[in-house]
Amino acid sequence: MANLFKLETDGDSRYFYDYTDAIHIETDGMDPKFYVKYNIKSGDSFYSIARAFYDTYKLWWVIAVANDIDDPFVISEMVGEEILVLKAYIVSQVLDEVESA
Repeated sequence: MANLFKLETDGDSRYFYDYTDAIHIETDGMDPKFYVKYNIKSGDSFYSIARAFYDTYKLWWVIAVANDIDDPFVISEMVGEEILVLKAYIVSQVLDEVESA
């Protein structure tokens, strides 16, 4: 699990409004036990996917970051595509790293 997450800063601030610019989650070569594959359906949003997998919409950014998606509104153009959704216990590690940065 080492080096799975990377928090990048702008040099003088460790707090970011937009986590999609501040965090990188390396999914290339990630062990499949850490995620599930999800096919985007019409009407999906990052909020709805996060709510389904994490019981809260507030973690939408984890899904976006894990899939290198900067614009959360692009999901409407991704119907039929497959994305990775990190399992909840992995997300807790992401949050721990963000809070300790």
